[in-house]
Amino acid sequence: MFIFIDETGDLGQCKGTQHFIIGMLFYYKKELSQINRLLKFHNNYLWENGWPKDAEIKATHLYNYKNPRHEINCTKLKINPKLYLQEIYKDINKLDIKAGFLIHEPAKQGPNLKCLHKEKIYNFLSKKLYTECFSFLRDTMEICVDQRNITLVKKQKNVNLSIQRLNLDYIGYIKNELSFQFASKRTIDPLINIYFENSRNSKGLQMIDYLAWAVRKKYEGKPFWYNLLKRIEKIETEDNF
Repeated sequence: MFIFIDETGDLGQCKGTQHFIIGMLFYYKKELSQINRLLKFHNNYLWENGWPKDAEIKATHLYNYKNPRHEINCTKLKINPKLYLQEIYKDINKLDIKAGFLIHEPAKQGPNLKCLHKEKIYNFLSKKLYTECFSFLRDTMEICVDQRNITLVKKQKNVNLSIQRLNLDYIGYIKNELSFQFASKRTIDPLINIYFENSRNSKGLQMIDYLAWAVRKKYEGKPFWYNLLKRIEKIETEDNF
């Protein structure tokens, strides 16, 4: 099975967003042609109708395409990207996928989390979401995590930039936790491959971005986009409300 993981929001205790959401997309087919074909179609349609090639196609950009903070050149647009976003969600809703979401409020972190670096908090919250979604997991997992470009290695002259991703501890931490859960609950040792990718290069990461954004809008009091995904089986856990 394939698992794609993305997040929306910020875990910063002072500058963080009201909600921080980790999303997981679960896909059970042997190859990704269905996901790739759907998003390739919509991406090409947007480009053909004036969406600039240098602007990443993601839900927040399509929704806020007129917001000057996003620096998106709208001069050649032949369509309304915000309206077209509905068509993308309607097609995603037809797919045979499952999804899981952990919703966290950075402002309500207790002292046990506030003392940790936010990347360690991310790992801990990820583990909780894997646990909540255990029924969705299979014993062979190809896990693709969005590359967050957060540098944890500091004060070193020679650093391999390719490993400065999510968290240097993530792979070992999650593999150990999942292996223990499978041993305890299913008496098997799962096959787990975890890697990091830039969302521009992964249609699966692009899709979970759409899903996580819709969940975040729901918790901001705007459930319209989330309601377009009613057919998809979902698990949601509110971590510290």
